[in-house]
Amino acid sequence: MKKIVPIRFERVVESGGSTKPWLVTAVQEGLEDPEEITYVVKLFSESNIIQGNNIGKEFFCNELAIQFDLDVPEAAFITLNDPNFRSTLKSEELETLSMRYEGGTFASRLAEGSLVNEQLRESPFTIHDCATLFAFDCLILNTDRGGFRNKPNLLMNDDGLILIDHELTFNFIDSADQDAYDRLISQLADNRWPEFYEKHIFYNKLKSYKGSKKALFDTFEESLRTLDLKKIQHCITDLEDRGISLGQSDLLIDYLRTLKQNSSKFRTILLGLIS
Repeated sequence: MKKIVPIRFERVVESGGSTKPWLVTAVQEGLEDPEEITYVVKLFSESNIIQGNNIGKEFFCNELAIQFDLDVPEAAFITLNDPNFRSTLKSEELETLSMRYEGGTFASRLAEGSLVNEQLRESPFTIHDCATLFAFDCLILNTDRGGFRNKPNLLMNDDGLILIDHELTFNFIDSADQDAYDRLISQLADNRWPEFYEKHIFYNKLKSYKGSKKALFDTFEESLRTLDLKKIQHCITDLEDRGISLGQSDLLIDYLRTLKQNSSKFRTILLGLIS
């Protein structure tokens, strides 16, 4: 995991929701002549971390998306409470920082692109792009790509779609018990899936698609079937070594192993959701 050192506060991202992310210029730690790069850094609260494992989920889903050949901004570990950085901040910024989680957190390299909205949903990305993203969000139980708040959390540039914001995923790792996990596995066994998918940004597009849907999830299924669980475990261990929690991470590994072993079944479920 890349570690970066903040050197300059740029501005608040006012459109960034409740976390009000900061744009921060940073450099990679340990390089003799590092390049200055702008990153987006969410300011999570202490409760976000304790109750929702938000930082860990951002890092984890970023790594997982890469295994599914989905584009995400480069991720890095940053500590905004770095003394040298704090000395450059104004009193208002210091006050904001004092009310947020003090430990190391998730930063993503600023990605140039347009936020996908109703007008752009019919743009050049293919139905297969939409299907793979839909399948990935079903896999990670992402309730925030569309969802009840109608947030796309998706950028588009000339190269395609860029996924952002994965803090509201894998809800079952946040519980003290495994009841939520057991319910999910039971639904898998019954060829069902939690109904949050109906609010997904691309659900209606996939549901109303008039072409053949049979092969829409073939690429996703192959990525799931060949998922590298050792790399997933390494990611979890790396996060834990940096003091970043993923809640019941053992359930996370069990879940992904189960879906990997049932990749064909999961593809069938996905096809049923959009039939």
